[in-house]
Amino acid sequence: EYNLIMCYTGGVHVSANIIDDQVKNYKKQDSFKAMCEVKALAYAMKDELLKGNLNAFGKLLDYSWNSKKRMSNKITNTEMLYIIRLSKKVL
Repeated sequence: EYNLIMCYTGGVHVSANIIDDQVKNYKKQDSFKAMCEVKALAYAMKDELLKGNLNAFGKLLDYSWNSKKRMSNKITNTEMLYIIRLSKKVL
């Protein structure tokens, strides 16, 4: 429980734009593979949460985030990447 950080960035985004980009990228092999990974990782994260294993959950969440970024370049931005890099240094 001391290895997870949740923060509010105050930023807004239009999900429809991200989803449209993901749909457009669907036929690209790496993007499709990333979508499959995100789905599989979601089930694995659920299992780890149910077991109370937050450390494993956090690692899977990081893998999932990296896979999700391959689905669209609109998934993240420089501010989010900075926050993630900083939080990994702290933890």
